[in-house]
Amino acid sequence: MGRGTVVAVVVAATVGGWATPTLPSSADVNPVPPDQLELAVRAATVELMTLGCDLGTRQGSAVALAGGSIVTNRHVVDVARQTEVVPDLGPVLRGTTDVSTVGTDLAVVRVRDAGFRPLPLAPEDPHPGDQMTMAGFAAGSDGIVIRQARVVDYADGAPRGQPVAVVRLDARIGPGMSGGPVVDAAGRLAGIIFGTESPSDYALALPVSAVRALLAQSGSARSESC
Repeated sequence: MGRGTVVAVVVAATVGGWATPTLPSSADVNPVPPDQLELAVRAATVELMTLGCDLGTRQGSAVALAGGSIVTNRHVVDVARQTEVVPDLGPVLRGTTDVSTVGTDLAVVRVRDAGFRPLPLAPEDPHPGDQMTMAGFAAGSDGIVIRQARVVDYADGAPRGQPVAVVRLDARIGPGMSGGPVVDAAGRLAGIIFGTESPSDYALALPVSAVRALLAQSGSARSESC
């Protein structure tokens, strides 16, 4: 492998540069106390268990947003017979899935009367140097895993199968954390984990602007079934 060459792997089920932020810095951040931030992240992050059309199982993570939507990675829930939403506390729920058809590795899982405490969306994409909190249900872990990370920079998404620049964060993630949230100091969703980079072991995330595009798209999502 030549100098500067990186390989991205998706780490959901388990799957799995030089660029600049897609949005300028403008918003002031009012930090949430660490204990309250952790409670908010725990309340909004769920585990997903998917039964694929090939009868294989996949594990991933997701985050609850306003309006009953749960956002995750497309590769966690695509082409599935059944998707179950498993919160850190509470009953298992059956979800229906709409996946993005515009290229990003994102999907929306919808459940009724979930009662989750959703995270608000950050007003802009994170910036290099920003401190973040990442969460997800790593395979083999006893419950949710929460880690601190710093935004390193942005990288070209094309070699990683993404049509947008992706966020590189200086923390490791494990299989099963794909689809988990990247949360800023104010407790707002700033991105969605989708993979890890080799050989750096940096976590890779899609920025919140991609999530906004997913939620706003009309006619660009499809329901998946076998």
